[in-house]
Amino acid sequence: MQRQCIVPECGNPFLARGFCRTHYNFLHHRKLLSPHPTPIERFLASFSIEETGCWLWQGTLDTGEYGLFFAEKIYFGAHRWSYEWFIGPIPDGLTIDHLCRVHRCVNPDHLEPVTHRENCLRGIAPAAQNAHKTHCKYGHEFTPKNTRPRPEGGRTCRECHRIKSAQRYALRMERVII
Repeated sequence: MQRQCIVPECGNPFLARGFCRTHYNFLHHRKLLSPHPTPIERFLASFSIEETGCWLWQGTLDTGEYGLFFAEKIYFGAHRWSYEWFIGPIPDGLTIDHLCRVHRCVNPDHLEPVTHRENCLRGIAPAAQNAHKTHCKYGHEFTPKNTRPRPEGGRTCRECHRIKSAQRYALRMERVII
């Protein structure tokens, strides 16, 4: 999808700094554009708006497909910079979650500060998938009484553990008798 001029109702293709050729030349000729664009000017020119409402970052991406934005002599996550610019500071101990699940999106309406744990559980990683399970693989329900936390993380079904322990004990007793 080709980016368009940021002037409302213009619709012409993007040229530079968010403007089409006509608007860019007009503003440049009238000396209304500074020789060095401000960070917000560069930011507004660095994404395209999709039908879904996502603002897809068109600039540099990191290895996780998140946008990178250079401002104040350092690189920021573009989504984090967007949240801080349009909404405010990110509270201590929280991270930014993409409600739309699109890593390149920098729309502040699609971003929410949450704990790292909540962000992980909202995803599709194995930890999130396991957290949503209500029964173990043998059909026993995960209830507070039937669930035991594991020291290395995760949980175990107490009923399965009891059955496996009984089987091991039975095997040991067979070896002793024979």
